[in-house]
Amino acid sequence: MNAPLIRLNKGDAVVIDGVWYEEKLRTTGSLTLAPIGGEVARTFTAEELADLYFDPAGRMKIVRASSAALEDELAETVSRPFESFTPDQQTEMLKRLDYVKACDRFFPSRRYSKRPDGGYAKIARMVARYRRLVWAKAEACHPHSLRLEKVSGSTLRDWYGRWIRSGRMLGALAPLTHLKGNRTSQLDPAVEVIIGQYVREKWLTLERPPLTVVHQMICRQIELVNSERNSGSLVEPSEMAVRRWIEKNLDRYEITFYRRGRKQADHEARLTKRAPVATRPLQIVEFDDTPLDIVIVDDNGKPRGRAYLTAGICLATGMITGWYIGTEAPSWSTVMQSLRMAVLKKDKKELDECGAESPYPVYGLPEMIKVDNGPAYRSQSMVAAAGQLQFELRLVPVGKPQLKGKVERFFGEVARDFLSLTPGRKFANIQERGDYDSEGYARFTLRDVRRMFMRWVVDIYHNRPNSRTFGQTPLERWRSLSGYGVRLPPEAIDLAPLIGLIVNRTMVAEGITFMGLQYSGPALKDLRKRGHLGQEWMVKIDPLDISRVLVLDDRKKRWVAVPCVHPELIEGLTLQMWMDVVSSARDQTEQGKRVRRSTLLKAREYLMRKARQAGNKPRGKITEKEYRWMQERLDDPDFDISMELDGSVEKTGKPRTPKEAASARRKKRRSTQPPVSTDLDPSLSEPASSAKGHPLAQRELPSAAVTAREREMAEDIADLEESEQLHAFRKESARRNEEFSTEAGASVGVCATPDRAQEPAEELAPPLAPDDEPLNSLKTGTQEPRGSEATPRRRLVNENDDDLFGD
Repeated sequence: MNAPLIRLNKGDAVVIDGVWYEEKLRTTGSLTLAPIGGEVARTFTAEELADLYFDPAGRMKIVRASSAALEDELAETVSRPFESFTPDQQTEMLKRLDYVKACDRFFPSRRYSKRPDGGYAKIARMVARYRRLVWAKAEACHPHSLRLEKVSGSTLRDWYGRWIRSGRMLGALAPLTHLKGNRTSQLDPAVEVIIGQYVREKWLTLERPPLTVVHQMICRQIELVNSERNSGSLVEPSEMAVRRWIEKNLDRYEITFYRRGRKQADHEARLTKRAPVATRPLQIVEFDDTPLDIVIVDDNGKPRGRAYLTAGICLATGMITGWYIGTEAPSWSTVMQSLRMAVLKKDKKELDECGAESPYPVYGLPEMIKVDNGPAYRSQSMVAAAGQLQFELRLVPVGKPQLKGKVERFFGEVARDFLSLTPGRKFANIQERGDYDSEGYARFTLRDVRRMFMRWVVDIYHNRPNSRTFGQTPLERWRSLSGYGVRLPPEAIDLAPLIGLIVNRTMVAEGITFMGLQYSGPALKDLRKRGHLGQEWMVKIDPLDISRVLVLDDRKKRWVAVPCVHPELIEGLTLQMWMDVVSSARDQTEQGKRVRRSTLLKAREYLMRKARQAGNKPRGKITEKEYRWMQERLDDPDFDISMELDGSVEKTGKPRTPKEAASARRKKRRSTQPPVSTDLDPSLSEPASSAKGHPLAQRELPSAAVTAREREMAEDIADLEESEQLHAFRKESARRNEEFSTEAGASVGVCATPDRAQEPAEELAPPLAPDDEPLNSLKTGTQEPRGSEATPRRRLVNENDDDLFGD
């Protein structure tokens, strides 16, 4: 590398690694520098000097002799960069540069003298006329219409002298207005000590007293000091003097730290970085929750409190991916409901009910979800859903909502736009609310607020142009970026992790039992063969659809759907509604006995009818409190339900399991007890509005008469069930007679009496499984005599026999 040598003027010094050098000898390719005040000189090549000068650590710098001879104030100004001056100072410096350059051009010709009233004055007038001509040309006007600058010869001489002494540095032409005036403090040192003491002890506190109060304390302290001094009283400072002392001696961070706390101080003095930029749909979705400034009412018009909104917004498009509004405080349940809506396809029926005219085409899995550090977003269900659906769950630091700025701005628009004309507003504070009676003016139910919010989001917010989306509406932005596509799992069943309820259940021969319902199917047969006795299986339940459950296959690592064995009981019901149906049926059942199927059907019909009469939509959401209650009572005896047909005739089919055989024996012992009335309790007449969306039967409700229509319906159901049981009994009797006629050899006769002459002969009991008993006479309630010829044969039972234990 053929680097040139650095040129140094006479008197210039070179500082290398903090050591000052002066030039001693220069050759063609090297420079010998001697340390100032030292003896050993060093020789540097051109390449070495270039490397030292351009080193990022700044190992070498050149100190001009002209700068070293300047006054301290002027030297400080010269060393400042041009951009550090104010715009007015920069303009003045460039103007002065035109004047001093003209002097530097004309003086060498010796045509102008260096006298203020001579050459300097003439050069100043020429430069002023030239600058006015250039200015007029730029403004497209006559030069005489512009003002002529006036610069005296002595002023130009002063500018030119400073410029030359500084080595023609532009900083030497800066206006020195900051050096004008008296810059020394007029306060007595003793007064400054008192000011500093009271400012730090009294003013810099979290109580934030006003400066006026602290100034009075300072004056009082000075009076006490003056009373003890023998000569020379201290002058009391003005409040402005104290304020100037604070500005001079305290920085803004220190003031905020002691008066407002570390969090606010760090927030004001923070250094922000650019957040990740989203370029495709659902790449980054921000979720958060906020209370809505509105009071909602129930169906009777009684205030229920304020509602809470949980929502997610796509950063790339501005579309609202999912939301949930409820009266319960934000929890994992509300988060999972909003996330569920974000991932699944939007229900067209709900859009039609709210009257929305625009589409809502948002669905799919997000790639990243930004949430705060609330417990709802750190729950096990949320982390599990993120892991199984393969999206990143990013928690922003505590106390920094600005890191989720887009969803925070959306909440602001909800408060300013959606809630601006809504009756029952709470407003942001008491001052804004004034005399407005929020609860007295409240008119909307939770169902109304949800419908209106859906309409506002779909038809207004999604169609409003946004500067952050290049002037496009969020809906247009979504359509323009839809070519990127959205992520979806291989099958829709893989979205099961978004279902909120997770329980562990043991699988038995009948399948899986949950809240009194039995779930069974071909998929469970393979799972039960692989499992061991007493093994618990992870089961997921959709609170809005209990017609099936999902069981985790630990070998294939997949969710398996298992249908309900009795779908007629739960058709159209949510989990919350089923819990209420069982509660109502339990009230109509004698204590210590299982709830019968007919009672469940009657309770279901009654509750659904009352809900339709009240015009209510049943509540299907499960809150966190209800989920904890359900987890504690999964095996509660209240959910011990009998799915057998009711009536005076016992079940005629042969027991399929030892458990059913034991149950049959218990029923035989209770056959002498009078049947329990299944008529509905008149207390089930509570209005549906008080049951949070659908009627909830309780034990202590005001009594009311049961209508004739309800009694007639109950009698019709009982007659129908009795007819079905009689038909099943006759069919089973005929089948048994045909099957065992050849094995018995002789039938057991019945004593002929005039009253029973027309009755058919009873059949022999069929072969039974171990521990079973011969079939009793279901018609007369008597037991057949057991002779040696009538003793039933026993046979071995295969536990894998589908005829005995089902599919």
